[in-house]
Amino acid sequence: MAGAVERIFSRYNIKVWEWSPTRCFVAVASHEALGLALLSGVWIACYRYHPFERVLPMLPLSFANAYLRGLSWSARRTRKLPTALVIRVNPERLLVSGAESYVIRKCIAPITIPLKIYLAVCISAFFE
Repeated sequence: MAGAVERIFSRYNIKVWEWSPTRCFVAVASHEALGLALLSGVWIACYRYHPFERVLPMLPLSFANAYLRGLSWSARRTRKLPTALVIRVNPERLLVSGAESYVIRKCIAPITIPLKIYLAVCISAFFE
């Protein structure tokens, strides 16, 4: 992993060892903020649009069975939640959308991780 990072940084002439501590802090903080924004954005989109229910008919039967087992598992886990939470959101849907967003984020990670690093470097350039 370190070798890949060194190759990328040398290819784009990014000299991290010359950065000030402020710029390093801003780069790390912006990288984490972008990650939290991606997490919450994908989770909210999954809660609202139900992406797996749309593609479930196209998947093999084993995937559909695993999805249904996951739904029944989440129904058992969310029965004991306080009613104040249940009134505002569907707890089963919240749990399932969290799992859906996890799968989607892992699938797009080869794109989003380098993009977050690039954006963090660009954002931190303002603090040089």
